[in-house]
Amino acid sequence: MFLIAYRISRYARRDPSSECLFVTSLFFSQVDNEKLGLDTVERWFKGLNIFQKKYIFVPINDSLHWTLIVIINPGLLGSRHSNSDEISCILFLNSLKTNKKVLSRYCKLIRAWLNKEWLRINKKGVSGNLPTEDIFTEENMPVYVPKGRLIDDIFYYQYYFSY
Repeated sequence: MFLIAYRISRYARRDPSSECLFVTSLFFSQVDNEKLGLDTVERWFKGLNIFQKKYIFVPINDSLHWTLIVIINPGLLGSRHSNSDEISCILFLNSLKTNKKVLSRYCKLIRAWLNKEWLRINKKGVSGNLPTEDIFTEENMPVYVPKGRLIDDIFYYQYYFSY
C-alpha cells in the first residue's frame, strides 16, 4: 500500500488539479477521537472542495494494523449532473479478514465527515434551506470489500492509479 500512496502522492503534488486527495493516518485518528472528533479536522480542508476529487485515500492505523479506505466519486451524490457509468462508493482494502463491526464503525465515521464537509462547503454558496437529512448514507454510498487475494488487488490498483 505504501508504494501506491507514494506514487500517487508524487503525482498529486506536481498537479494541484489532481483527481486524488491523500490524507494522513492522523486524520482518521482525529475523526475517531471521542474528545476531538470531526470539528478538529474541519480546518484541514479550508479552501479545498473535497467533492471535486474523484478519489480520497484514507489510511487507517488501528491496533497496529493498516487498512486503506478509498472514497470514490464523493461529489456525485451532491451533484445534479451525474454520469450513469460512475458510482459513489467506499472501497475498503484490508489484508486481514474484515471485521463487520469495525468496518461499520469506520464507514460511519467517514460518512459523517463527508456529510459535515458537504454542509460546510454548501452553506457558503446557498442562501436557501439545506437538507436536514444526511446526503451520504449506507444506501447511496455502499461499501465494497474486494474478495480473494488482496495482494492481487493491490497490484491492480497500483497499476491503475499510477499510470
